Amino acid sequence: MSIRRFFRQVLLATTFSLTFASQWAHAQATTGTILGTVADDTGAAIPEAMITVRNLGTGQERVVKSDGSGVYNVSNLQVGHYSVTVTHDGFAPVQIADTELQVAQRATINPVLHVGAISAKVEIIASQVPLLNEASSSVGQVIDTQTVQNVPLNGRSFWQLTQLTPGVSFIQGGQNIPAGGTSIRASAVNVNVNGLSPSWTGWYLDGSNITETQLGGTLISPNVDALQEFKVESSNMPADYGHSPTIVNATLKSGTNAFHGTAYEFLRNNAFDAKNYFYVPPAGSTRRNQPLHRNQFGFAVGGPIVHDHTFFFIDLQSTLYRLGQNFDNIVPSAAMRSGNFQGSGITIKDPLTGLAFANNTIPASRIAPQAAYFLKYIPAANQVRGNVSHAVLTNSLKQQLDLGDIRVDQTLWSKDHLTGRYSISNNRETDPNAFPLLGGFPLRSRGQNVVLRETHIFSPKWLAESQFSYYRSVFFFTSSLQGQDINTAAGIQGAEGLSPPQYYGLPTITISNYTGFNGQSGSNSYPKQNKIRSWQYVERVTYSSGKHEVRFGYENFHNLNTYISGSSSLGTFGFSNAYSGDNFADFLLGYPASGSRSYFRSLWGDYGNYQAMYVQDDYKMRSNLTINAGFRWEINPFYNGIKGQVTGLNPANGKIVIPDDFSLQAQPGTATLYPLFSDRLQTTSSLGLPTTVRPTAKVNLGPRLGIAYSGLKDTVFRAAYGIFYLFPDNNAINNTQNVVPFVASQTVNNTKPTPTLTLGNFYLSQPIVAPNTSNAVCSFGFVAKSCSQPSVSTMELNTKNTYVQEYNLAVQHQFGSKLSLDVAYVGNRSLHIVQPFQVNDPYPGPGTIQNRRPLQQWGTISLSRYAGNGNYNALQTKLETRALAGATILVSYTYGRCLTDGTFGGLTREQSGGYYYYGPCNYDLHHNFVTSGVYDLPFGRGKTFASSASGFLQGLVGNWGLSGVGTLQSGLPFTLTVSGDPANTGLGSQRPNITGTPQMVRRPNCWYYDSRNTSCPSGGTDAFAVPAQYTYGNGQTNTMRNDGLVQFDISLLKSFHFTETKSLEFRGAFFNIFNHATFATPVTNIDSTSAGQITSTLNAARSIELAGKIYF
Repeated sequence: MSIRRFFRQVLLATTFSLTFASQWAHAQATTGTILGTVADDTGAAIPEAMITVRNLGTGQERVVKSDGSGVYNVSNLQVGHYSVTVTHDGFAPVQIADTELQVAQRATINPVLHVGAISAKVEIIASQVPLLNEASSSVGQVIDTQTVQNVPLNGRSFWQLTQLTPGVSFIQGGQNIPAGGTSIRASAVNVNVNGLSPSWTGWYLDGSNITETQLGGTLISPNVDALQEFKVESSNMPADYGHSPTIVNATLKSGTNAFHGTAYEFLRNNAFDAKNYFYVPPAGSTRRNQPLHRNQFGFAVGGPIVHDHTFFFIDLQSTLYRLGQNFDNIVPSAAMRSGNFQGSGITIKDPLTGLAFANNTIPASRIAPQAAYFLKYIPAANQVRGNVSHAVLTNSLKQQLDLGDIRVDQTLWSKDHLTGRYSISNNRETDPNAFPLLGGFPLRSRGQNVVLRETHIFSPKWLAESQFSYYRSVFFFTSSLQGQDINTAAGIQGAEGLSPPQYYGLPTITISNYTGFNGQSGSNSYPKQNKIRSWQYVERVTYSSGKHEVRFGYENFHNLNTYISGSSSLGTFGFSNAYSGDNFADFLLGYPASGSRSYFRSLWGDYGNYQAMYVQDDYKMRSNLTINAGFRWEINPFYNGIKGQVTGLNPANGKIVIPDDFSLQAQPGTATLYPLFSDRLQTTSSLGLPTTVRPTAKVNLGPRLGIAYSGLKDTVFRAAYGIFYLFPDNNAINNTQNVVPFVASQTVNNTKPTPTLTLGNFYLSQPIVAPNTSNAVCSFGFVAKSCSQPSVSTMELNTKNTYVQEYNLAVQHQFGSKLSLDVAYVGNRSLHIVQPFQVNDPYPGPGTIQNRRPLQQWGTISLSRYAGNGNYNALQTKLETRALAGATILVSYTYGRCLTDGTFGGLTREQSGGYYYYGPCNYDLHHNFVTSGVYDLPFGRGKTFASSASGFLQGLVGNWGLSGVGTLQSGLPFTLTVSGDPANTGLGSQRPNITGTPQMVRRPNCWYYDSRNTSCPSGGTDAFAVPAQYTYGNGQTNTMRNDGLVQFDISLLKSFHFTETKSLEFRGAFFNIFNHATFATPVTNIDSTSAGQITSTLNAARSIELAGKIYF
């Protein structure tokens, strides 16, 4: 998308919001509440006092009266700054000035009136909102505008600051955890809250659910200059929230009666960066690090359209990013490319005769034309190391990411408020290829979100909100040379017909011990299209009457996920040394050892409709006791498959269950596959099941109960309990669609010792679908030289919704007016977690694997079962200051433990090994210490030092600021494995035997001692062993720990003030300022010669970012 077109979309959205906002209407809490008790100077309650709450930015007012106990409650207030004015006959009026109200905050203000005339001068006093949370029992943290805009953020992504909340960790990488990288192909948003899976965290923007239902996280990450603030609700949210046990709730800024805004540019360059610990420059290069250039620029501005009535806010940001990546390719020498293997030490044999080629050289006439065609893509060697030829090359990742938001707020009358917002995130990216002539892997992604809401005030006690939102994300992954018929050009026959022409491209060619052709290798480089769409409608009615704030709500959430996947439809070809004695020689001769292909997957996916109703009462029983009680009822059906593409397994007879309404045209091979497998299939109606293949759970009841008690001066005690249900696991449902009769694949093994199939005709004589002589179907319906029963990935029929029980007990104490300490026990218990069990594996033993399987009509069966459990228990502490000696500081420390049998640490779980798979969660951090602060340095006019400075001196020493974030984390767990299949069960990634206490060396070349690793110091004792034949090892999940994260990011800024509202700011940010390398997970395979070795870091080396910013 061009910049011009991008701006055009944002402007078009502005018109849309203004035109249609009045036809729709808000829900999930993007607002706050001001409440308290009005009393006289003797402490007696004052009923019928008039309380006027005024938004200082927009001029909007709400007026209520205190009840017979002097209690008042003003709910559903837009986040911002307010004044609170209180009047009553016989008392002098009082105004509490400039109170900041945060998202989802219940701010307690207790005005005190003195006897006097109502016409007396208004007494103006400073804001009285305490740091104490006196009216809510939930656990969380608000990150305000000052923190969001001033602390250093590498990439300006606000979600990095979620780690400032106790119990929250921003996972940088590690085994079993996708690394948050620059490429959007990685899991960019990977936030773990209280030991729960990152995909369980819900993401909200202005009350709209913007969570990716397939991958978790979100594509919408607002420009931080557009963000008012956000809150991490980490435990026991009110009943307003569902389908996520934790949420991140962000709110965009809105326009006010005064124009205000920022314009900025941030710059990063590898010239400012330190050398990465493991970086090795290409031959002849003197560079210290990879080439990197990142420019981020944009603006945010808001103001009035009609004074006191209509306001706008708009922001745009572009990021231009270039990162050089090194590729160390193992390639043939120049002589080998021409067939000359003299001096290689390997005798090259003619596969057709078994005799050695003359002069150890393959004649030019015997080089396969297909191999000659692909040779042009293999780069020439430019280094030789230990008689191995390398092509060390640098290729660049290129990315342009554009973000934008437009928001319009309209006050129609005193009782109606309308809001419309449109947000877009548009990413264009090309990931580099190891072979430059093959081009890169283009990726296009876009996230869009529209919110329309209306708030109507019926009376001071009754208020209604309506909100409609739509979220859409699109991913387009493109393979190398997509759209080009490479197979035909190369002379490969028989591989056509499985893929539409627009998805033609490069097949995958692997040559053992050499870098292969990465045409479709890796799940993200297949041609692929993912579209996630969700529609959300929420209606909420609020009743506020003194001690009670009662909310009644209804939510409807419709989700539609569609996919297109190329998989290996263009064919894969694997070359070993099976025929000539050398891997590359087999490639030149054109004799693959094996290959596979599958049908191109046309449109598939799932859809579902979620509904919920709830009631929540925040009851101020006494002035020092608040009860938060709620109840949520959810109807959370399992997804339907598009064209009936969803399956289950009937354990009684081993048949695959499919919907009655499935379509024979669901996939290209379905009509052919269905008759072949009909005796192994069963329809839902025969079992009395709906088309979702699983019954809908209609009794998902989620109680929420908590108390906040402030019986001691400046101290609050809080306790809460709640149950939170999750959406069905989308990835588990996707896996049920990758089976017959919807998917077909083929595996072909060449004949031995003499090959009969060549690269040119490998698939030519293989019919697409046919049964073999044993009435089995060869590898999902393809005839091959070696046949096997098809494997199955599906889900059990008797599934239950995953849910989490949360509980917390906390005490908070405020010291003075600017410092508070919060100490809490936070725990949760997860039930019915999805587990991928291998339910058709044989017990360890000798003999043919297939003949020992319980269900011999199938190969492996990976069955998703909602049978896992987990628990988390933690001590969470938080120290918070507010403008203390010019500093705002937040320090959090969590000591926790997370255990589960819902994740297997990278192992393949056999059905008999339950005990061995219960252990630390993948995200188990025993210690997590995070500190952040924003400090206005005490120099210049009105400060401690040089307080009378003016002119040049003030310009030199005044208006300096310092901010930073420091993180200390203990290591994440990882699991040891063994290679091969010692148990002879067909399962990969099996457990080793633990024979002693592991010796932790903690060096990059030897993290744990293993005698097979020659880099380890001598004299150690092995604590691991390969299991005896036909046995599993006794190793457990996640028993080892990698390096702990140590990182400090610092930002120094200098401002030049021209007027009260106009200033120029320069800043420098230093990420990982002490250049501390935190090592990633080591090699976990204990029988490898590189066992325990580490080749990468979790964090980047020190980098510096410079920026300029204008405030107006």
